Amino acid sequence: MGELILCKENTAASPFYLDEGSLNVYSIEELSYYIENNVLFLNVDFMNLELINWIDHQLHMTELAEGLRSLLSEGASLDQFLALVLQEGGFCSQTEIKNVVLAARSVATKTKEEMQKIRGDRMLAKGNALGAIYIYRKIFAEGSRKNITDGDLASVWHNLGCAHARLFQFDEAIECFEEAYNIGHRFESKRQMIFAAICCEDLDKLKVLCERYTVTDEELKHFEWEITEAKNDAGTVLTFDKQSREAIIDEWKAQYRQQSSV
Repeated sequence: MGELILCKENTAASPFYLDEGSLNVYSIEELSYYIENNVLFLNVDFMNLELINWIDHQLHMTELAEGLRSLLSEGASLDQFLALVLQEGGFCSQTEIKNVVLAARSVATKTKEEMQKIRGDRMLAKGNALGAIYIYRKIFAEGSRKNITDGDLASVWHNLGCAHARLFQFDEAIECFEEAYNIGHRFESKRQMIFAAICCEDLDKLKVLCERYTVTDEELKHFEWEITEAKNDAGTVLTFDKQSREAIIDEWKAQYRQQSSV
């Protein structure tokens, strides 16, 4: 999981595989850590007999397993199920458990598309641009736009543009930012669209966009100045030749496949 977790309870001889996270857990502490950090991605399918039996037979936490079976048979909510696991696990503080419960309750009121957006946003925030692109594109591929507000839809397009820009895919980024601006009319989407066009180094495309969205010469000069300042602050060049970009993207793809492998 990328962190060292001190396990005080029994460790399972056979791990439990978590489909949502594509990983194995061996202890109640690891399970608790996973729940705390991934509660926004969990749904009622997480409450299942397979998990309960693993807790019973592999971790030998029979009392907890019996309590979970009772909750399952009573049709309890996900937040109640998670709270009991965390309470008995002893890994999380009471404040942390309360936060998990509140997060689980908020998830129950969100649509599938809203949850996908949250997952994509989280991947993007962690630097996983490829994973974010996959999640965002999935929202569009499933034809479920009617289940998402215009505000969230514009945000998805904007963040998708950010993900493509991080991979130096500026043409794709321009298309996404343009969609975002046409839906939400946010200046930031327009600004990022022009940034991407400048980085794309296609003067004809840049001219067309500036004319289409009434970007004045003064505004364009300011955008170009912002990019120059960003390069200077970073102490590096933000645009690369095609061969360098492809090498970096290939490296990121390899890292993503490694992270996503079972």
